[in-house]
Amino acid sequence: TTHGEIFALSAGTGNTIWQAVDPAITFKTAPVVANGVLYASSAHDTQDNTNPVLYALAARTGHALWQHPLGTGLSGFAATDGVGLLFAGLNRDPTSRSAGASDLIALNASTGQQLWQIPVDGALIEITPSTSNVVYTGTINGVLDAWQADTGNHMWSYSASGAVNSIVTVEGGIAYFGDTNQRVYAVKV
Repeated sequence: TTHGEIFALSAGTGNTIWQAVDPAITFKTAPVVANGVLYASSAHDTQDNTNPVLYALAARTGHALWQHPLGTGLSGFAATDGVGLLFAGLNRDPTSRSAGASDLIALNASTGQQLWQIPVDGALIEITPSTSNVVYTGTINGVLDAWQADTGNHMWSYSASGAVNSIVTVEGGIAYFGDTNQRVYAVKV
């Protein structure tokens, strides 16, 4: 929540299983759960000028595992490939279309150790990792980029007509995604 709370609820009853609270933290994006770990990114806090931090908690207990500061920015969010890598997006200005407006960061999902960090043109809206060593990013500039997940090397780009704001689904060598102009794309990868 925006009050620094993370709740784990029973799917069957809705009862609270555990709750983690830190009123100094503001969460504005949904957490991600993979392999028994919950990842949540805080947002920039204007009251004490703190920058986004990525947190890892044991999903069953809420026990803190690690935290990693993302750097100077206004917002952060995360996605995981489910096989050991975690990707974080850091936006300096969520409305910026300029070069280096955001960063894509790869971390070891178990330890929080940063593996690489690269600048991205335009604010990041979406990060979609795949299990084939590729991570896709969509930006406010309407660009879908493909990056090599283990190195951060840029593989290719595709320009859409609007901001790329949907997850990317890859099936049969084709990437499917949508944009803010209500278009759906099928791009050969």
